Amino acid sequence: MFERKISASLDLGSSSIKGITLKNGKIEKVEIESIPHGAMLSGNIEDPMAVTDSLKKIAEKLDLKNKNIILSIPVQNFVIKFLEVIEADEESQKSLIEHELEDIIPNFEAENFVTEYSILGKEEGNDKVMAITIQKDKIKELIEILTSLKIRPLKIIPDIISQFNLLQNIKDEILKEGEENILILDIGAEATKIFIEKNGKIIVQKVAPIGGNDFTDIIERNIGLNYEEAEKYKENLELHDEKEIMDEDEDEDDIYEENEIQEEIANLIEDLNVQIQMAIDYFKLQEGEMGVEKILVSGGGSKLKGLSKILEQKMIIELIEFPIQNFFVSNIDIKEKVNGNEKSFVNMIGNLIDEVEL
Repeated sequence: MFERKISASLDLGSSSIKGITLKNGKIEKVEIESIPHGAMLSGNIEDPMAVTDSLKKIAEKLDLKNKNIILSIPVQNFVIKFLEVIEADEESQKSLIEHELEDIIPNFEAENFVTEYSILGKEEGNDKVMAITIQKDKIKELIEILTSLKIRPLKIIPDIISQFNLLQNIKDEILKEGEENILILDIGAEATKIFIEKNGKIIVQKVAPIGGNDFTDIIERNIGLNYEEAEKYKENLELHDEKEIMDEDEDEDDIYEENEIQEEIANLIEDLNVQIQMAIDYFKLQEGEMGVEKILVSGGGSKLKGLSKILEQKMIIELIEFPIQNFFVSNIDIKEKVNGNEKSFVNMIGNLIDEVEL
């Protein structure tokens, strides 16, 4: 628990910045602010002015000036390691962890990295530790932008750890007796993060280079729209397995374009399914397990109509969503408030789980 009060949680992705604020331990406000296409790529700031402008807008909406926040960003620039170290006082344990990281991370020098760790439990007298580290240079510009806006980031964490934290909080609610393994599928704009959790540890972590922008690109190419127009078209697109029979009243060219889009997206989903199955197969081999019991889906890319259903049919595993409504004040209908984009708010809730009493 931080000594200073945490007022809000932000999640910075490649297509938008999302934010929530708290009141009496419940989420009171939610906001989404788009980021211009290409301003953020793979967790790196490509257009500082555009990112600053989007952050400024959401800061004004949520009144974040001089407030303490926790921020999640894409995992691509982080290194996450699970270690076992002897039980020791905090300072000694930190030195032990840094020594371990020096052996397994190329060019790791503690003074050039920001490292956080949490103790997951004990095994044979040693502490089981999850260590998360990132080069200071990777977040220097982001911190400078936040500081210029008078926002105080107390903690910056990778997005999959946000979801890991939330999963630990809700496991008893979503798993039946005897179930242990769960896969999280976070479909973002640029990529899909795939990880499998077992007994409080991430066993498999994989980033598949397939995301919502790839679906948008298919629409752009087939219909000749720009990125913003294709995004709006995608909001109303509903995926299906088989080509629909053309209605006599519908324009033949429109039907052809629709079918071309559906075919290309179907091929892309199959590529994503292959990546997911590879992660599951590796997990089964590594752990000697039969598979995973459930798959949790999140991320803005997953709101494409019909996508979750198609993936569930392909994987033949129950695919569910994070139950997040209970974290909000009772008078907020989260689905109505964010126009069906509630799957994008998972990271921000996970940011806060270990820091405030939600």
